[in-house]
Amino acid sequence: MTTRKAIRAILFDLDGTITDTIPHIIASYEHAFRSLGVPSPGEAVILAGIGLTLRAYVPRVLPNRGADGLTEKFIRHYRAYNNAAMTESIAVFVPAWKLLEALTARRIPLGIVTSKVASGLVRTLEPFGLEDFFSILVSSDETKCHKPDPEPLRYAWQALNRQFLERGEPVLESEELMYVGDAVHDVECAQNFGCPAAVVEWTRMPRAELEALQPDLWVRDLSDLESWLV
Repeated sequence: MTTRKAIRAILFDLDGTITDTIPHIIASYEHAFRSLGVPSPGEAVILAGIGLTLRAYVPRVLPNRGADGLTEKFIRHYRAYNNAAMTESIAVFVPAWKLLEALTARRIPLGIVTSKVASGLVRTLEPFGLEDFFSILVSSDETKCHKPDPEPLRYAWQALNRQFLERGEPVLESEELMYVGDAVHDVECAQNFGCPAAVVEWTRMPRAELEALQPDLWVRDLSDLESWLV
């Protein structure tokens, strides 16, 4: 039987994991499709792209793979709507807030790894004061490759290790880091990096698709994590 290492730091996805933003993201997609006069592929197809960067996913759902500047136009319409309506359209999942409070009380270093651009990350965190929970914030601007590629997690892991070394603590091994998300791309990113993958119980994503990937853990509150922590 393999002995697993105790978790010394936890990274979180943002949309659908901490913040209840999925309906707002879907509405932003639908607005962009209407603005361009392009038929929407439907909610299931939109959901499948949440967790990927807009630039990676949008061409897949546009005619001719978003040629002739269509991708850029779509992203502009998406972001204009998303930014304008954000403050009244999103919330924080109550179980997520309680989990962050409990982990902070345990002095577990926390971070965010998201496919949002940096400006969108800040706009999502600040209305709720969420940034105070995290010592590491990694947006899609930080890396060339994005989820499900492991590079964003590797970038965050390296940043965490710099903090650990500054405090005179042992180097953080990849197996001592957990990534918590709500989507297939999150689980695949963690598995590609080689760290435990956890999924929040309140995910809006198709559960069967997530279960097929066999994440290490399903999380609702601190009790689900107790046996994993230092």
